[in-house]
Amino acid sequence: MINGLGAYTRKLEACRHRWNGRTLDYVVESGLILLKARQAAGARGRWLDWLETGPGMDRSTAWRHVRISKYVMSNVALKHHLKKLSISKVCTLIRLKPHRALQLARDSQLQKMSDIQFRRFVQRAFPPRIVRRPRTSNLMRSLLTAVGRVSKAVHEWE
Repeated sequence: MINGLGAYTRKLEACRHRWNGRTLDYVVESGLILLKARQAAGARGRWLDWLETGPGMDRSTAWRHVRISKYVMSNVALKHHLKKLSISKVCTLIRLKPHRALQLARDSQLQKMSDIQFRRFVQRAFPPRIVRRPRTSNLMRSLLTAVGRVSKAVHEWE
């Protein structure tokens, strides 16, 4: 066990027992505990080592809990509606703007959908923003600037 982080492991275990591990309350509380543990660990590698040895939590699960807890804490008005949804649906909703997430979380028909149907519906209803390609003039300007910097560095080095 990594020194100084044992208390956070015990807090996560107590949280898991209290909330049964599948509720939004558990995910939010565990995310906050994970954030505090990350701050206490200091170095990122130390925190990742602790995740494996202490609570035995997968890295992606830990980050998912942190993202959900940050989202719920910054959008308190949504918490009541999000409690009715599965954790998978909440993960899908946190990618949307809060007003859209609230609109979907309130819809009783969407609450009855399976997680996969819900994710597909959200992807069709709110497709990702199309990334525009850079223009040729901007690329040329960037390229010329980079060549100028390299040329200057070579002359200074000689």
